[in-house]
Amino acid sequence: MPGRLAGKVAVVTGATAGIGLGIAKRFVKEGATVIFNARRADRGTAAQQQLRQLAQGGEVHFVQADVSVREQVEAVIDRALNGFGRVDALVNNAQRLVTVKPIMVKPDEDYQNALDGGFFASKWAMQRAFPAMRDQGGGSVVNMTSGWAWQAPVNASDYAATKAAIEALTRSAANEWGRYNINVNVIAPYAKSKSWDKYAAANPDAARLSQASNPLKRAGDPEFDLGNLALGLVTEEARFITGQTFDGSGGAFYLRRTHSSTEAWTGKM
Repeated sequence: MPGRLAGKVAVVTGATAGIGLGIAKRFVKEGATVIFNARRADRGTAAQQQLRQLAQGGEVHFVQADVSVREQVEAVIDRALNGFGRVDALVNNAQRLVTVKPIMVKPDEDYQNALDGGFFASKWAMQRAFPAMRDQGGGSVVNMTSGWAWQAPVNASDYAATKAAIEALTRSAANEWGRYNINVNVIAPYAKSKSWDKYAAANPDAARLSQASNPLKRAGDPEFDLGNLALGLVTEEARFITGQTFDGSGGAFYLRRTHSSTEAWTGKM
């Protein structure tokens, strides 16, 4: 039986580990051809080999690229267009991180790096993919935000602002592109990744408390939790869904939008 993405071409940025790799795995298992990027050639080659072993009818191609550079992220889209003549799904997963600093000492370069590696990277990829999606009769875009866009934690103003901008970009594109049968949605994920593993190893108590505050008491699995969510958003079944923010955090973000000392007693119930 053909997979749900058989014959489809998908671009997933930053798919060598964590959520990006999890999404790419789900897509190739459902028959999609997947084009993905990474900055490091060794990681990209390793992920390409892994994904090709899982592929069910589609192809897998790695493009070495830094999404914070417009010409390079456009080259990732062009690999799909030049090789297969279409882009059915675009998942803007990659996001450049910067140092943690208070607003008063955070340099403009940090804000620019966060925007280039997140907001502009998503915008550039979307702009490059749009004409093909329009001409082929439709497509799907999935962007990535974070609960930090509205939680606004201290010392991460550049990251929070970037994610808030991505949410606004998503809604604007959904309004402008809906007439062309292009769906544009955004996911707020909370899942395990290489960064999460490093953080948990260095801060085991904090990582445990972070998961305990989640209604489902765990971080998401990149493939089965986040990958399946992204998969659903790029299939025909989701063709009437656009401009929406999906909580991919197991309820950690949208069921925990505010926090107060009164939450301490809930663990006793």
